[in-house]
This record gives sequence, structure tokens and C-alpha cells, in this order.
Amino acid sequence: MELAFGLIGTLTGLLGIVISILSYNHNRIEAIKTYYENIRQEAFVQARRTLRNLPDDYDPKNLSAEARDKLAYLIIAYHQAGVLLRKRQLPMWAFNGSIGYNAISAYNKLEPYIALRREKEPFYADNFEFIYKRILKKHPNWKELAKEA
Repeated sequence: MELAFGLIGTLTGLLGIVISILSYNHNRIEAIKTYYENIRQEAFVQARRTLRNLPDDYDPKNLSAEARDKLAYLIIAYHQAGVLLRKRQLPMWAFNGSIGYNAISAYNKLEPYIALRREKEPFYADNFEFIYKRILKKHPNWKELAKEA
């Protein structure tokens, strides 16, 4: 009888582990799906367009309120993805290919704006920077390629 209860307990524990793993994988898939949906939204596309239209030598102090809002939207979107990446809800492979390359390109161009914001908010966009560093660790040549684009 004790053997039966022990076996049932062990099987219950193993079932719990399997369900936990499946749930974790499901959450990661949902995070990827949500991230991909977010970067296809019109607001994100408009923010990327605003960033692309800025000259390379722009002065972050002279941006219009609309441009600042759009750049902040873009930074927040990448920052949120960085939180998910840091918490292992979003896998690093989600930034392979053009998505990661675009994140590098955006960070390169946003560095002056981020530096300005960090004068008052020291941790501004820190999870965006986390993504940036993780992608560059995997693809070190993307930094220079993105600056040339």
C-alpha cells in the first residue's frame, strides 16, 4: 500500500513538472506573438518612420513634441521587450534577422536622445540597452552595418 501511495505521489509530481514546462513554453510563445503584433502596429511603424527621417546628426534638444512622443513610444516598445527578454519570457532568437538588426539600428540612432533623457532619468531605456548589448554579443558586426544603413 505504501508503495502505491509513493508511486502515485511520484507520478503526480512528474505530471506537475510536465504541466509547468508546457505552461512556460506557452507563455514564451504568447510573448513572441504579442511582440511581433506590437511591432506591426501603426503607431510603431510611424515611430520607426519618424526615427528614419531624422538626420544622423540631429540635436535631441531640438525635437518637436510629436517627434519626442514617437521616439519615446519606440523606446518603450523595445524597453518592454527587454524586460521580457531579461525575465526569459521572450527568447533571444526572437531578435534574429531583421528584427534584431532594426533594434540595433534604432538604438544607434536613438543614443543621443537616450543620453539626454538619462540626465534626469538614469535608468531610462535600460532594458532597451540590454537588448542592444545581447544582440551585439551574438552579432558584433551589426553595430557598424546598422550605422551605414
